[in-house]
Order: sequence, then structure tokens, then C-alpha cells
Amino acid sequence: MLMTGRMARWSSFLGLSALLWFLVIYAAPVLRDSIPEFRKYASVVEQNDIHAGAIYYTDVELTGNADINSRSTIEHTPMGPS
Repeated sequence: MLMTGRMARWSSFLGLSALLWFLVIYAAPVLRDSIPEFRKYASVVEQNDIHAGAIYYTDVELTGNADINSRSTIEHTPMGPS
């Protein structure tokens, strides 16, 4: 049976959705547990009670301090002789 354009688009959508679901549910935890840098990041997130899915981390003291330090670094960067 020849797939029409609509069927091809739907099958592509469903296939990519299934692939994304597989990557998020199965592949990401395996990578997190097998790569030391990801394990360290995950432990820091858990220790500081950071909700990694949040867009803004305004209620976390650690990110507030990081924001202040980043802004200070940019605003007070040495420019050399004028």
C-alpha cells in the first residue's frame, strides 16, 4: 500500500515521538549513570534541591550567588590602558 502524504507525515511524527520518548526515558538515565561528569552534576542538583526542569532558579541561593558573581565579572573586567 502506498502511503499518502498525510499518512507519511503522521508516521514520521509518531516515529520521532517514540524515538524521543525512548531517549528521555531509557538512554538519558544510562548516560547519567555511566559518565562521571553527569553523575557529579546530578548529585549537585540533588544536594542543592534544584528543580532541573524549572526555567528560572530564583529561589535557589546557589544560583543567586552565581548570578551576582557572573555580573561582577562582566562589569568589572579589566579593559587595559585607555
